Amino acid sequence: MTDPSINTPDRVVRGGTRARWWVFAALAGVALTLDLWVKSAVVESLALGERKEILPFLDLHYGVNDGVAFGLLSGRPSIIFPAVAVALLAVVAYVALDRRPLAAVAGGLLAGGSGGNLFERIVHGHVTDFLRLPYWPTFNLADVFIVAGVGLLLLNLALGLRREPVSEGR
Repeated sequence: MTDPSINTPDRVVRGGTRARWWVFAALAGVALTLDLWVKSAVVESLALGERKEILPFLDLHYGVNDGVAFGLLSGRPSIIFPAVAVALLAVVAYVALDRRPLAAVAGGLLAGGSGGNLFERIVHGHVTDFLRLPYWPTFNLADVFIVAGVGLLLLNLALGLRREPVSEGR
């Protein structure tokens, strides 16, 4: 019999399936809404190609991108749409299979960011980019959510690999 005082990740989140999905859905919804709201504000306040300094290292620079990161696959929506759909399904499967709370956080950020960019591709045929750092291509808030989600996903996987299995014989 195992010691009930041992708080394994499975024991901590047992019965927390509903809460995990609420975290996933809430973060996805907030990320999606915030991304689309900020993109709309940028489109309303800047002309295409216009640049406005926010901080010495950060500009608002209204641009569009019909490809994915760094303009890859530009003009190839027949590849982008299925790839994003498969990625979103993979994120949902990951959250369903990994019961740790960090999986729901990572998945929510990934789904919200991907959903924001996908929505824009469907409605406008391109993604609005507006954040510009020196020596880096222009990007948007959805990209920030996606990168943060991937980082948390990798952290969650690394923490899972480091976890010691609990033996039943203790």
